[in-house]
Amino acid sequence: MSLFFASLSLCLGFAQASPAPQPEPKPEITMAEAEIPFAFDLLQQSAKTEGNFCLSPWSAYVALAMLGSGSRGATELEFAKVLHLKPVAGTVEAALGLCGQLEAEWDHEAQYQQQDAAKLKADCAQLENQLKTMQDPALRPALMQKLAQVRRQIYRYELASARSLFADYSLPLQGDWVQAFKAKHGEFQLCDFRNQNEAARQMVNRWGADKSLGRIPEVLPAGSVAPDSRLVLAQALYFKGLWVKKFSLGGTRERLFAVPGKTSVSCPMMR
Repeated sequence: MSLFFASLSLCLGFAQASPAPQPEPKPEITMAEAEIPFAFDLLQQSAKTEGNFCLSPWSAYVALAMLGSGSRGATELEFAKVLHLKPVAGTVEAALGLCGQLEAEWDHEAQYQQQDAAKLKADCAQLENQLKTMQDPALRPALMQKLAQVRRQIYRYELASARSLFADYSLPLQGDWVQAFKAKHGEFQLCDFRNQNEAARQMVNRWGADKSLGRIPEVLPAGSVAPDSRLVLAQALYFKGLWVKKFSLGGTRERLFAVPGKTSVSCPMMR
């Protein structure tokens, strides 16, 4: 699941003078206490949209925390309010740090199935590096499929989370904030939205495809990035688990499913 924001015109205090170093505050609540009410807020707003949809509250939360970590003053406190955090300077960045710790723990909890897991992990790292440096788009799908196969041999489940900021060269950002973000929170990449917006769009799409192992080939459709775009905020979440007890394909049957505004529709259901 991925969440992307494009064409943002935001005054977040990125270009302000850096304040004196202060101890990082604690959110003073668990991430569950903050993220769960945020998820209900998001669902309540999203439910106004007609038709079916799928959303990831975690992705939305992390993406907004990424943005809020670079804000200062009243804007930062507004981010804290939306994210259900204590309205104190620095609390959004502290929460983003906790998000990263949780994601690292999820990855650490993946249990190895093979005795030669060390070799498989090395193969996995090699394939990931090849994917990052590969220039020929025609070869990328096969490499992504091979990477997915290796990961399935290593883990009982696959879980990958990544985040990145794509900023235009002209956007005035604090150098120390950029370095701190890259060191603690995610990737940061510069691109030319103003003069090469299509190339920048392809750059974001390639990142999304790599992080989702090809499941999301195009997160930004044609025309979504304009010359006045300045910042793209990206957060990708990929999960695939193995059933403890798999459903039998032979047990699938056509059953009636009630639909709002209609009587019912027939669809395949697992048993």
